[in-house]
Amino acid sequence: MALPSLDMALPSLDMALPISICIFLFFFILNQASTSFCSMSPNNIDSTHSFSSIISFGDSLADTENIFYLNPPYKNFQNVQNYLDHPRYSDGRLVIDFIAQELGLPLVPAYIPEKNNNSFEHGVNFAVGGACAMSNQLAQNLGFTTASQDYSLAIQLQWFHDLLHEMTLHNDSIHDNILSNKSLFFIGEMGLNDYYGLYQELNQTNDIDRRRPYVPIIVHEIVSTIEDLIKTGANTILVAGLYPMGCMSAYNTQSTDGLIDPKTGCNNNVNELAKYHNSLLQEELDKLSKVHPQAKILFVNYYDIMMPFFETPKEFGFKTPLTTCIGLMGQRDFSDNITSNTPKCNDTSSYVSWDGIHLTEAAHRIIADHILQLLRENNL
Repeated sequence: MALPSLDMALPSLDMALPISICIFLFFFILNQASTSFCSMSPNNIDSTHSFSSIISFGDSLADTENIFYLNPPYKNFQNVQNYLDHPRYSDGRLVIDFIAQELGLPLVPAYIPEKNNNSFEHGVNFAVGGACAMSNQLAQNLGFTTASQDYSLAIQLQWFHDLLHEMTLHNDSIHDNILSNKSLFFIGEMGLNDYYGLYQELNQTNDIDRRRPYVPIIVHEIVSTIEDLIKTGANTILVAGLYPMGCMSAYNTQSTDGLIDPKTGCNNNVNELAKYHNSLLQEELDKLSKVHPQAKILFVNYYDIMMPFFETPKEFGFKTPLTTCIGLMGQRDFSDNITSNTPKCNDTSSYVSWDGIHLTEAAHRIIADHILQLLRENNL
């Protein structure tokens, strides 16, 4: 089956099973049986920092309000908490929030709620909870069934271009600021929803060989988005890899003893998939850097940052790294039926996992510290 203009060679895929891609967020929040897949003022900016704006893309690990504006009922559920009156899938700040605050910038405004308010002087966030790397069109071309709403990287990229066009029409000076070397582009981890959907539709099998052929396709979508941004004018791009999915209960509920790491309790096969994704992504980013040497592309390996959380949790203050703060709160227990009455842990700072797929503020803080150190090491 021909793929739509993929530059890299892809293996042939068995399309016997229809896969409903990237409706996991709706399944996770609303438990719909029919869906199986997926404080700083701008006037107080610290001019000593390298960046004056942040442009963000991604899914729920980076979404600062878009999905809750698109689907308002979601903000009423227990796994959605407010930070400075803006809902997030966490108990507090996300990685993108910590980065903005450390750089002396205001929190990055979500695009959908703010697109008519011209409030993007110091950045804009296009990330949407539930977003996949693969677009609905690509998934359909591959023979998959898809969700009715498409918030993929392709859609987020189109929003970015729409915003630039609108600014050009109005001779908005923010346009030049966004495309200057003072803008930091952040591509949050992508692929979690794609791989979760494959996990669900393949009868929750832990056979990595059945999911491995999709990795190059997913990575290609991420890399092509980054190349588009570079060609448009992006100079500095942070690119996040996948975290250790096999340590999160959403991907670990059906594990068998033979697949479990005796030291960490994580699912080895699922983690191997994440490592393969990250390895291929880093390889493709290295190639992209050679084609566009003027751009600074920095890969952030969430897997390597987070794995110590599960290997030596006490060093980070985590007491039960495999359990979730919200929901069933048992090792490898996961519930997609989270409501406003779902029980929540008392001390969120001792947990890595917020709800089985999203992270706590404590985990986000450590990841952000690594990213900020990476920026310093590169004199940014």
